[in-house]
Amino acid sequence: MNGRLRILNRFGLLQHDNPANVRILEFGCSEGMLLYALKQKGYQVMGNDVCAVADDAEKELGIHISRLPIEEFCNINDKFDLIMSFHVLEHLCDPLTVMQKLANIL
Repeated sequence: MNGRLRILNRFGLLQHDNPANVRILEFGCSEGMLLYALKQKGYQVMGNDVCAVADDAEKELGIHISRLPIEEFCNINDKFDLIMSFHVLEHLCDPLTVMQKLANIL
């Protein structure tokens, strides 16, 4: 998690005067620990993961984690300021289509 936070900081993605106005989605968030760290910094966070550990994490960390397949999730009428994903694309059948759908909610 610390390495991922360093990546986000290195690229200036977490430099905001008011993090409460920044909506972040992590696609493939697993148990949501990175989102939890960002929530502690004041960001609005949401996750998406079809993994079963997301159920317990949502209850324990207080982070909404959608279990919809990403292709369905991207059909929501919601927008995010930052969408991040770590080590997920290699697990997708059609990563280009998923990236295009994610771009529509960014």
